[in-house]
Amino acid sequence: MIFGLVIRRRLTERPLFEEAARHRPARVPLLEVLRDHPLALLRSVCVTGASTAMGYIILTYILSYGTGEVGYSRNELLFVVILTSVVQLGAIYGLSGLADRFGRREVIAAGALAQAVAARCCSSSCSTPVSSCWRWWRAWSR
Repeated sequence: MIFGLVIRRRLTERPLFEEAARHRPARVPLLEVLRDHPLALLRSVCVTGASTAMGYIILTYILSYGTGEVGYSRNELLFVVILTSVVQLGAIYGLSGLADRFGRREVIAAGALAQAVAARCCSSSCSTPVSSCWRWWRAWSR
């Protein structure tokens, strides 16, 4: 802690931060956002809500479909869910770096396109939407 304090005392602030610190912050930031940036707020809510909703829908569907139709045990599927969550944690950092480099719109658009392609690949030439994915996963996991 002392080492961190010594380092912090020797660092100078960036000019941009000093300029921002001179301005008084809004009393109610939420009202300022609602008043000045309603469209940006709506877009952010929709993008975040859509990806979160899709994740929970897929998670629920995988657990019920995998145990009921395919025959996996609940423990196997929960292990896969935990494993994909760990992979997702790593992907967040990697994709954040790509968003900083190429822009968040491009990364989000590429992710949506990749999700659409994956959904199409998993649903082609099969009777149920994800049965070919399950067949691929079963063959790969053995």
